[in-house]
Amino acid sequence: KRDKIAREIVTSEQSYVKSLLTAIHLYLKPLRERDWQVTNGVDVLPLMSGQEITTIFANMEELVNVNTTLLRDLYPRIIDWNSTTQALCDIFVRLMPFLKMYTRYCDNFDAALAALKKCEEKEAIASFMKATWERPESQNLSLRDFLIMPVQRIPRYNLLLADLLKNTDDDHPDRRNIERALAMCKEIADRVNESIKLRENREKILSILRSFGSSIKEERVRLVEPHRRFIKDGELVKMCRKGPQSRCVWLFNDILIYGTERPLSQAVSEEKFTFHRKLDLTTGAYVEDVPDEKGSGMKYAFQFVAAQKSFTLYAKSQEAKVEWMMAINKAIQEATELKKKREEHIKGPASSMGEAVVAPVWVPDAESPYCMVCNAKFNALKRRHHCRHCGKCICDECSPKKFRLPNLGTDKPVRVCSNCYTTLNKRRVKKITEPLT
Repeated sequence: KRDKIAREIVTSEQSYVKSLLTAIHLYLKPLRERDWQVTNGVDVLPLMSGQEITTIFANMEELVNVNTTLLRDLYPRIIDWNSTTQALCDIFVRLMPFLKMYTRYCDNFDAALAALKKCEEKEAIASFMKATWERPESQNLSLRDFLIMPVQRIPRYNLLLADLLKNTDDDHPDRRNIERALAMCKEIADRVNESIKLRENREKILSILRSFGSSIKEERVRLVEPHRRFIKDGELVKMCRKGPQSRCVWLFNDILIYGTERPLSQAVSEEKFTFHRKLDLTTGAYVEDVPDEKGSGMKYAFQFVAAQKSFTLYAKSQEAKVEWMMAINKAIQEATELKKKREEHIKGPASSMGEAVVAPVWVPDAESPYCMVCNAKFNALKRRHHCRHCGKCICDECSPKKFRLPNLGTDKPVRVCSNCYTTLNKRRVKKITEPLT
């Protein structure tokens, strides 16, 4: 069995190197050397630009150089093969650091396919691809078939080396090198996978950003950040002041954002949503279960509480509710821990005046027909407002003053009820006078 695996390693390397060389000979060199050209009036232009060629083929030529060296060193060993004494993996250990170049190729792979698809929209390039595919040397493989081969190679090494290790005795001269080579190969595979995940994450966030169109100002919201990671999205019902409203929610590792889906008549291209708000998970945010009320039509509720805004959300099922609560809690925990590591010490979001650390959950309009301070009934003349500090429904007479609450993300004073204003003002005066006593 060990002999068979060793030979498979070498023969598969031969086939792989031959395929890469074929791709370079049939596709890369003709495109680069402008053997195929398209006439545009009096000018003769290359089929592809240099940038398009670089995007499609990435560092394939570097890879084939490394793998040619690997094959050149492996081949003599298999010719003079002795299963009990012969080694292969000292060669892998020596060359494995150079295989890290596969990370760059794999990271670029989706961009390569996208660029190729766009190029093939041109009739001249489509003709070149068809004519090249029909050549006997191509073995009925398209350029896409060749391009995916390097992506599959590192996982293939992993499988072959693991199989070789399984069939090699503990006292075999090659045993230690197989273990080292396999560990190094797994590390490269992990890097490749992580690189792919990071790229997919960047593309997902950019896709979300584009879906908001002009309703989001990136310079203000800053959705795209190097550390930011997308976690989950879905539709929830948010209890607004005028009642329950459907909202699309996106959870990241440090923020939660929400918006509304645009009607089909207003959707333009990728712009499918209207952005509402971004909420920070690192400033005292938390989620709290809301038990189902008997006789109530609304079920599967939980409260999301944050410094800038707090509200009640409703999921479609108990399972969905638990999933959202667990995901948000985990994101809050990880974001807070990461922030602690980045800072020497955490300064709370509340100012030194003692304002609320988190925003209150607003009492829905429908649940309070009367002012929650003076008990006056709301009507067309006595309008309903909300205290930004306690969340209660209040009238004009019970909220004549404003107070600055920095945790809401604004420097402007906001409406608070008379009770909260008295409490907040006492705290402010106390903070000012304390150093003097």
